[in-house]
Amino acid sequence: MSFWIITALIGLVTGAAAYKLLPGERGGGLLVNMLIGVAVAFGAQWLGAQVGMNVPGQSSGAFAAVIGGALAMAVYRIAVTRNK
Repeated sequence: MSFWIITALIGLVTGAAAYKLLPGERGGGLLVNMLIGVAVAFGAQWLGAQVGMNVPGQSSGAFAAVIGGALAMAVYRIAVTRNK
């Protein structure tokens, strides 16, 4: 149970940090960025477990979630600003 909560919190923090740190237009706002961060955190945990790089709750999964979240936010911003 705590694994899910920790992963969600990592995603929320990642999304909020990406919102503040990435320059440029902030398409979608803070809430959208935080939700994308949560999705990426769970995706990073799942992918890491599938390829045998980490087990749930291991710190390498948190690191992957942070890196993946920042990349996902950058891709999201590029996609949003190109459609305007």
